[in-house]
Amino acid sequence: MNEPKTKGFIDFLLLNDEEARMLSGEHNLVRAAEGIRRLGAKGVIIKRGDAGALLFHGEHTFAAPAMPLSDVVDPTGAGDCFAGGLMGF
Repeated sequence: MNEPKTKGFIDFLLLNDEEARMLSGEHNLVRAAEGIRRLGAKGVIIKRGDAGALLFHGEHTFAAPAMPLSDVVDPTGAGDCFAGGLMGF
């Protein structure tokens, strides 16, 4: 990946695992986040659906697991709610 002229322009990029893989060309999410950070994002948050989310920032990685539920009715919009809560905080 080429270094962008706007390196560091984006503080955080929040995307799902499939989008991270497509953007970076990497299947492994750690390598995908590294590739995305090389594009200019200071931090990357990758949503993993029912597996939670991963945060990559500086030399740090944080994994936030999802709460396991026995009966999921309709998770539509859960990732958008997560993003809204994160941005609102």
